[in-house]
Amino acid sequence: MAAPHVGLLIIELKIAGSDSLKDKRSVIKSLLAVSRREYNVSTAEIDHLDNWRRSELAFTCVSNRPSYCREVINSVLKYLDSLPEIEVTNSEIEQW
Repeated sequence: MAAPHVGLLIIELKIAGSDSLKDKRSVIKSLLAVSRREYNVSTAEIDHLDNWRRSELAFTCVSNRPSYCREVINSVLKYLDSLPEIEVTNSEIEQW
């Protein structure tokens, strides 16, 4: 049995132009859905749930190859950095 490898990306972000929790949820819901669909990762908002201008998100990938996890996690981070409606203020990548 091959050992599984897990990649984890945690990001903190600011949401430009968000004036309500409804605005924030719209942005977060969209980027989480795209991340799940395009990169096949598990996602969750993990902190700042009631703050309408900040969020902390987690993205995970499981594979039998550590290089694949690294590639997927880096692709997700690159995608998030390209979005004009958010600013990634901090990111952490871990792999097991």
